[in-house]
Amino acid sequence: MRLKIELWYVLFPLIILEMFLHLDLSPPVLNSIDWTLFGKANTCLYKVQQLTVHVRAKNQAVRSKELSVELRDRIVSRHRSGEWYHNISAALKVPKNTVASIILKWKTFGATKTLPRAGRPAKLSNRGRRALVREVTQ
Repeated sequence: MRLKIELWYVLFPLIILEMFLHLDLSPPVLNSIDWTLFGKANTCLYKVQQLTVHVRAKNQAVRSKELSVELRDRIVSRHRSGEWYHNISAALKVPKNTVASIILKWKTFGATKTLPRAGRPAKLSNRGRRALVREVTQ
């Protein structure tokens, strides 16, 4: 999900925002001035350029491609030959946590192939689905 938001910053903590958010708040970036009432004091607010922020729900997992069985086998064989996780990770350009997960799965189940996933099996196989599409389109 992508959200477009407009950021408003109070003039007082601009230096703090520059430090923590790594924003360049030089005059070209500040594109408008707005006066608003906060409590009883007038505070100058600057509208900083519009930013696009990628937001995901807390329970939404980050999806990535599944590693091939050959790559998983290479990770396990390097581990069995005595290589450290960080060396395997650097050599095969795979995150260290992924290397650790694959080795843990191999130690637990004795295989590197993809295990069957939970859930109800599909009613139609791929072959049945293709036959149905062929039948409907004729």
